[in-house]
This record gives sequence, C-alpha cells and structure tokens, in this order.
Amino acid sequence: MATIYVVGHKNPDTDATVAPIVAAWYLGLKDKENTYVPVIYNQPNKEAVFVLKYFGFNLPQEKQSFSPGDKIVIVDTTNPDELPDLTDVEVLAVFDHHKLGGLKTSKPLTAFIFPLGSTTAVLFKYFKANRLGCKNLDPKIAGLMAAGIISDTLNLQSPTTTDFDKQALKKLVEIAGIRDVDKLASEMFDAKSSLEGLTPLDILKYDAKEYTFGNKKTLVAVFETVKPEKLFDIYDKLQDAANKLKTNEGYDAVFFFVIDILKQTGFYMRVGEFEDKTIASGYNVEVPQDAMFIELTGVVSRKKQIVPVLEAYVK
Repeated sequence: MATIYVVGHKNPDTDATVAPIVAAWYLGLKDKENTYVPVIYNQPNKEAVFVLKYFGFNLPQEKQSFSPGDKIVIVDTTNPDELPDLTDVEVLAVFDHHKLGGLKTSKPLTAFIFPLGSTTAVLFKYFKANRLGCKNLDPKIAGLMAAGIISDTLNLQSPTTTDFDKQALKKLVEIAGIRDVDKLASEMFDAKSSLEGLTPLDILKYDAKEYTFGNKKTLVAVFETVKPEKLFDIYDKLQDAANKLKTNEGYDAVFFFVIDILKQTGFYMRVGEFEDKTIASGYNVEVPQDAMFIELTGVVSRKKQIVPVLEAYVK
C-alpha cells in the first residue's frame, strides 16, 4: 500500500484547498489498495479556512516538499512554478481548469482538464464520467465542491462561468443541503475580504501566482474583496511592498489587482513605470502619474482577462 499525496498550487485559494480533499476522497473510493492524503502548499486564505470550518473539515496537512519516489496527484494547476520541486516524483494524475503550464512527467498519467469555472467543477464532471451517482456523493464533500465553484466563479458572476458550472452548483447545493447559496457566498466573500492580521506583503502574496513571460519573472497578484476601499487606503504601503518584492525576490514585474466582487470590476495598482506601460498598452487605457489605482471595467478574472493580456504585452 502506497501513500499518494494530492496537492494544489502554492498560496492556495478555496478551490486549491478543497479540491485535494475532494479528489482524495473519490480516488480513495476507487482505489482501496492505496491511501490518498490531501495536502496544501503553504497556508490557505481566510475564505478557504471559513469554508473548511463551515462544512466540518480540518485543515489539510501543509507540505512544502516531496521526497524522491513519492507519488502525487495535482489539482488546480499544471504550472511547475506553483508547485514544490517535483524532481524524481511520480505524477499519477492532474485535474485542472487552467491552460497548460509546462508540467513535464516521466511517465504517462491521467489528465482531466476542462475550461470550467473551478477545479471542483472539473472533479464533478470526472465523477459523472466515472458513473458516481449523485446519491452516492457525500453531502459534506458536495458542500466543499459547491464552495469551490462559488469562490472561483464569484458566485457564477465571473466570465469564466460556464453552463456546466451553473448546473453543477445547483446539484451540489441540493446534495449538500445548502438552504441559501447567496448567503453562503456573502459569508465566504466577507471572510475573503478581511485584512485582519495581514501585512501589506501578506496581502500581495495572498493570492499570487508566478509566471515567466518572455524572459521576465513576473508575479501576478489579485485580492478579491467586497471592501476595495480598505486597500485603496493603504496604497503607499502596498506599493512599497510590491517594489521590495521586486528587489528582494528578483521579480522583473509585479502586477497587483484589486477585484471588487460586488461591482464586478478590477483595479490595477500602480507599481512602477514598466508595469504602467504594460497596462496602458494591454488594456488601451491612460495611466496618469498621479493615480494610485486604475479601474479596468469588468476585469475580474486573472485566468481569462489578466494573464493573457500580460503574456502578450510583457516583453
């Protein structure tokens, strides 16, 4: 009997926190000969912690590295920059909803990747493809899956939302016995918006992903909130932290976006001249030198509306 770890991306959001639990639960049902252990890479955000408590789950074990010979399943990413070192690690399967991120494996693997709103929606599709009847889906697991969809699609308002996400959420809410999905979403977003105990650096790293665009090491960070003014009020501290990140961690560019969940729009925070020029070109907007944040109307999705633009214009 082998131990197989199920892990999502670094700095896990709700989807990357609950998807390992969901995948480990199902894979354990199918494969009684091995033990599937959900783990997280770094501590999750406050929304994820709220969701785990709400549905009665403990925080998964935090795991910063794997050992040669370990077997793993990856969820919510295929980007090696977002994962621990995978040298001499066997990747058995991937479940994801992002573009391919450069993952290389030594052996063939199971890959289940669809352009849906969340990885938990992808897992729901996988369950259906493998004939797991909804009546056999654990209600608490269904709750985690619903929360993953709510979080990643901003309660079905994000442009990444598909008809399948809507259908899946409706069914999962029913199985989980969630009486008021909008109330749950509001409570999740309130938890996500809390700045309590967070330094400006913590805020920038709260939901940040690292990319290489051209030859430039780039950090793309977002903070989804129902209280954007709280971030606007500490602009100077956030800008200073962003520039320290560039100096101390070797980033060529740091992009930070405040996502207003209620108004469904995004705000780019001015960091430096390079970032400003990229945003001006990429979104065809003016970036005044005396501005702190630039509203990018309707831009709420890093995956669909931010990364593709930056990838095209960061040179």
